[in-house]
Amino acid sequence: MANIDKKIFQEYDQCNKCGLCQSVCPVYKVTKLESYSPRGKVRLTKQICLDELSISKRVKSIFETCLLCGACYNICPANVHGNHLFSGMRWEISKIYGVDWRKKLLYLVLNKPWRLKGSAKMGRWAQKVFDPILPSLQLGNIPANRMPEFNRKQFNEQVDEIIPAVGDIKGRVLYFHGCATNYLFEKTGLAVVDVLTQMGFEVHVPAGQGCCGLPIFLSGARDMSLQCIKSAVEKFGRDGFDAIIVDCATCGSTFKNEYPRVLKEMMESSNDISEDLLVTARKMAENTFDILQFVAKYENLFPEMNNSEKIVKLTYHDPCHLSKGQLVKEEPRRLLKRIPGIEFVEATGADECCGGGGSFQVDYPAISKKIITQKMTNIKKTKAHIVATGCPSCLLTIGAAFKPEDNIELVHPITLIQAAIAKKPNLKV
Repeated sequence: MANIDKKIFQEYDQCNKCGLCQSVCPVYKVTKLESYSPRGKVRLTKQICLDELSISKRVKSIFETCLLCGACYNICPANVHGNHLFSGMRWEISKIYGVDWRKKLLYLVLNKPWRLKGSAKMGRWAQKVFDPILPSLQLGNIPANRMPEFNRKQFNEQVDEIIPAVGDIKGRVLYFHGCATNYLFEKTGLAVVDVLTQMGFEVHVPAGQGCCGLPIFLSGARDMSLQCIKSAVEKFGRDGFDAIIVDCATCGSTFKNEYPRVLKEMMESSNDISEDLLVTARKMAENTFDILQFVAKYENLFPEMNNSEKIVKLTYHDPCHLSKGQLVKEEPRRLLKRIPGIEFVEATGADECCGGGGSFQVDYPAISKKIITQKMTNIKKTKAHIVATGCPSCLLTIGAAFKPEDNIELVHPITLIQAAIAKKPNLKV
C-alpha cells in the first residue's frame, strides 16, 4: 500500500458508485469529467492506496480542482465524507510536491497577526495609489476595483476587549471576528457587537486574534496551519462563557468541524499536539455558534424592530460552510423575514456553491466563472435588490460578479438586523 494513513481514507470502500454526488457537485456539473466528480476522486484515492496509481501531477491537479463545498457528503447515502477524504489527499500530495510558493507566502502572512496587520496597511495604501489602474487588473474573475476597501482601522482596534451588555446581563460570549471582518468588513463586526449587546450579552473580543487556519490546512499545508489552530484554541477554549460567536461561515465550520478532526489526524505524526489541545478543541466545537444561529436561538431577547414603509426585495444565498458544514439553513431566513420592509424571495439553487472556494476562483477561473454565472442568473430572476449571505468569500465572489448597473447590494444579514433595531452600538469612541 502507498505511504498513506489508512485511517484518513478508510471511507473510500463505503462508496457504492451510485453517482448521486454528480448531481450536486458544482465542478462536475460544468466540466462533465468523471475524474473531477466526487465518485471519480474516491476511486482515484482507492487506486492510490492500493498502489495501483501513483500521485502524478495530473492526480494532484484533480484533487486541487475541488471546492470542498460538502455537497457530495450531504447527499451521499453511504455517508462518504468527500471533504475529509479529499483534504486528506491534499495533505499527502503536499508531502510529495510541497506547497506552491505563492500560497506558501500567503500562509506565512496568515499565521502571524502582525504580518496580517502590516499586509492590510500595505493593501489599503496600494488601493489608493494604484486606483487609476485598478479597473484593468484582475484577481482571477474579480476585477481589482471591485475588491472591498480595507478598513481604515482594523476592527479589533475599534472596540474594547470587553463590551458590556445593554441593560440586564443575560450572558457572556466570546467573539471570533476572523480576518475578513478585522481587515475588510468592519460593518459586520460592529453589527455583531451591537446586536449581541442589545440582546443583553456581554461580548468579549480576545486581543491578538488571527486566521482560523482553514485556508492553510485545506490546501494540504497542515503543519503550517498548526500555529493558527493552537492560537485560536488558546484564546477561545476558555470556560465560563455561554458561547463562541463567529460571523464567518467558514471560520464557524472550522471551529465546529475541522479542528477536532484535523488535530486528531495530525496527532498520529506530530509530537506538537497534546491530548489536552484536542479535548479543548472538542469543547470549543460544541460551544461554537454562527451569529445568525445564536440570535435565532435567543429570539425572545431580541429588541423590538422599527416599522418601515419601504418594501425592498431580498434574497438569501446559503454559504456552503454554513448550510452544509453547520446545517444552519432555516435560521437566517426566519430572521430576515422578520425585518420590517423586507420582501423575502427564495432563489433557485440558493444553497448551491457560488464557485468562490477561497483561492479556487483564482486557481481555476474558467470553472469558477461558469458556476457563478448560473448563480447570478438565479439571483436576477428573483428581481431582488439585496442579496444577503453570511460568508465574506461569498460576499466577495457574488458581489464582484455583478456590474454596478445591476443595482444589487451584497450584505451580511446581521447588518440588516442591526439597521432594523436602529440603536447606536455600545462601542469604544
